[in-house]
Amino acid sequence: MSHGDFPGNWLILREAADTAARNDRLTDRLARYLDQRQGWEARALTLADLGGGNGNNIRYLAPRLPGPQRWRLLDRDETLLDQAISRCRGLHAGDGSPVRLDTHACDLAALDPEILTDCELVTASALFDLVSADWCESLVAGARSVGAAVLFTLTFNGSWRFIAGDDSEKETAADREVRLLFNDHQQQDKGLGDALGGRAAEVLPGLLEKHGYVIETAPSPWQLQAGRPETLELGSSLVDGWARAAMEQAPQKTRQVQQWLDRRIADLESGSTGIRVDHLDVLGLPAENHRSRVS
Repeated sequence: MSHGDFPGNWLILREAADTAARNDRLTDRLARYLDQRQGWEARALTLADLGGGNGNNIRYLAPRLPGPQRWRLLDRDETLLDQAISRCRGLHAGDGSPVRLDTHACDLAALDPEILTDCELVTASALFDLVSADWCESLVAGARSVGAAVLFTLTFNGSWRFIAGDDSEKETAADREVRLLFNDHQQQDKGLGDALGGRAAEVLPGLLEKHGYVIETAPSPWQLQAGRPETLELGSSLVDGWARAAMEQAPQKTRQVQQWLDRRIADLESGSTGIRVDHLDVLGLPAENHRSRVS
């Protein structure tokens, strides 16, 4: 499964929340590492974005990393890839140099390792809760085999909460029940084996260490503040998705989940309630290059 399984309007809707949540410190460390590596090799950087959809990840990273850059964007949805070409047109690297974008329509379940050849960076955003542990291990091993750094961002860790205007939690028993059902649903096969769901945030760091990466992690939560128009729009879509997953997981509880959904939508509409969704960002640098990391 890739971002191609989600409608383009959802990816556009979430872009601002993603940008606000991502950990700039890890991106800065990566930029310094790539700048040094580029100095050693004196050529354009080659970077791969897996499940990149309509280009949100590239739009965030390209201006924050050195250049020139040559991106390989992989997704199975050709419509989203066409959107990415349009939305990434005119992007420049952090030093003002050009950014080239090549799109590859492919099924990530049958990812050809050759696509990672010559890559200095392999990155993916909001992907790993949808894939299996075996798929993750294969990807990490492939990235390591070509000496690529990795940056895996916005990996859902299984936790979301409703919050008041002062950011305090507004947790109910119904919230906990729906969240448990949703997390169980997330671990079904999404096309890349039994999905990790919220376990992905625990599994990824261990896999990277196993394959010889020096890692750094940082939280990257969505903090959707109560009363903001963007919270109502994105939050309503989130809550509806959680409810639909919970109903699919436990059809016998459809009426209770629908009641929960109605209450939580009303809370968002009143402006009394926001949402926090917890994610993890993970940076991995090849261990032999650890000496060149900048504190």
